[in-house]
Amino acid sequence: MEGFIDIHSHIIPDLDDGSPNMDQTVNMLRIAYRDGIRSIIVTPHNQRGKYRITNTQIKYHMNELQEHINSGSLPITLYMGSEIYYSYDTVQLLKENQLLTLADSRYVLIEFPPTSEYTYIKNGLNDLCAAGYLPILAHAERYKNITCEVERFYELICMGVYIQVNAMTVTGDNGRPQQIISNELLKRDYVHFIATDCHSDGIRAPRLFECVDTIRRRYGEAYVNRLLIENPGKVIRKEYDIKVHKKIKWSE
Repeated sequence: MEGFIDIHSHIIPDLDDGSPNMDQTVNMLRIAYRDGIRSIIVTPHNQRGKYRITNTQIKYHMNELQEHINSGSLPITLYMGSEIYYSYDTVQLLKENQLLTLADSRYVLIEFPPTSEYTYIKNGLNDLCAAGYLPILAHAERYKNITCEVERFYELICMGVYIQVNAMTVTGDNGRPQQIISNELLKRDYVHFIATDCHSDGIRAPRLFECVDTIRRRYGEAYVNRLLIENPGKVIRKEYDIKVHKKIKWSE
């Protein structure tokens, strides 16, 4: 059964600041399934000096979780990935296969400190593009030195960068300022992926229903499908023809 694909999740227990145990992970999976998610790319943090998780660890825990899922009644498929905290050696570590791309593709989920200078973010993303990777800027609505001038997103998109926005910001659960910028990005069609960035079964659960309803009412069903099925599906299938910018009609 086709359903939504979540490309950003911290659902593997006891690897980073996400789910602390299997019980909570199972609850998170139930919430995800209820809200229409059928495929999840697991993306534990990989950050120098804080979360240095090996590919082997991720694979082991993901396979263990998939077996647990298969023995139950939730038909959700997991794929390997990571959320990479950018540093000077990120490109080299990717080339050495020490860091995971999304679902063994060329797409890379990348984050920066939220107060990073725009030049630092732009140069880091450009380095990834130049090395042949396709960077997806995680929770793009958080970066103050990009959101202060929205056309900077378009500049990044024209470089070959993809934009991911968290579902919670669309609905206002992360505060009004981030909701405003998220909706502006959606209105301009600067968003390529909506994801949960889930960390728990509570406040940061893998919920999509309200976000999907908001986007559907404002922009239509086709936009929902593009952000949560079509574009994420291309990541999993290793297809590299995601359109970077196309104006859409919308209504309040």
